[in-house]
Amino acid sequence: MNWQLGKIVDYWDQRVQAIDTLSRQLATAPDEQREAQLKQIQAAILSRAAELSDEDLILASFVMMDDLYKAVSVLSAWDDALADYLRTSVGSFLSVLHARGYAIHYVVDNTFEQSTAGMNGPLEWYPKWFRTAGLKYICPQAIAPDIMKHDGYTAEQYFQQLPRYIREARLVANTVVARCHDEKDSYLFLDTDSAPESFAAPNSAMDAPGVIHIFRNQAPVQGSKCAVNFPKTNMHGAPLDQKKLEANLAKQLT
Repeated sequence: MNWQLGKIVDYWDQRVQAIDTLSRQLATAPDEQREAQLKQIQAAILSRAAELSDEDLILASFVMMDDLYKAVSVLSAWDDALADYLRTSVGSFLSVLHARGYAIHYVVDNTFEQSTAGMNGPLEWYPKWFRTAGLKYICPQAIAPDIMKHDGYTAEQYFQQLPRYIREARLVANTVVARCHDEKDSYLFLDTDSAPESFAAPNSAMDAPGVIHIFRNQAPVQGSKCAVNFPKTNMHGAPLDQKKLEANLAKQLT
C-alpha cells in the first residue's frame, strides 16, 4: 500500500469513507508488517503537514475534524486496525498543529433520541473514537453516568436519573473545558440535549489566540454546514491571511 495520498485531507475524507477504507487496507497487512505500515502513515502525514502554510494547516484541521465527526456518526464496527489508523493519522497531524500553537475546539449542538440505542454513540463510541484519535471528548451526558454511579445508581437507571444530574454534569464538563483552554488542548464538545447555557464555556475561547473554533448544529450528513471562526494571528502574533482562509474555505464547502 502506498500511503502517499494526494492531499492531506484525503486521509479522512468522509465523502469516500476514507477512514473506513484505509483502515480496512491496514487490516489486511500481516501482523509483522503492521508497524511498518503505521510508520509510513506517520511519516507521510508529518511530512505533508510540515509543508503546509499556517493558513492551509488551519483549513485542513477544520476539514479533518468535521470528517471525523461525520465518520463516527455512521460507525458500524471497531477493531485494532481502525484504532491504529485513527491514533497514527490524526495523532500525527495534531502533533504538527499543536506545535505551531493552534488548537481545535469543535462544538456540537445535535440532539439524540433519549434511549439506549439513540445514545449509544455519544455514550459509548464517540469517547473511544475521539480519545483514540488524540482529542479530548467532553459531553455532559457522558459525564453523568460516573456521577450517578458514585451515588449508587446503575446504568439501567440512567435515563430516569439524568434530569437530576445533568446540571452537575454540565458544571463538570465546563471544568474540563477550562482545563483544555489552559493547556491548549484540542477537543470535541457535545451536548445532546442543550440548554441555553450549554455552550457558554466552549464558546468563551472562540477568539483566543490559536483557536480554530467550529460550531455545528446541523446533523453530520453530506452537504450539511457548520460555522468556523479562524484565529487572527499565528503563535508569534503575526497576522494570518483571513482572505486566503475564507476563499479556501468557500472552495472546500462547494
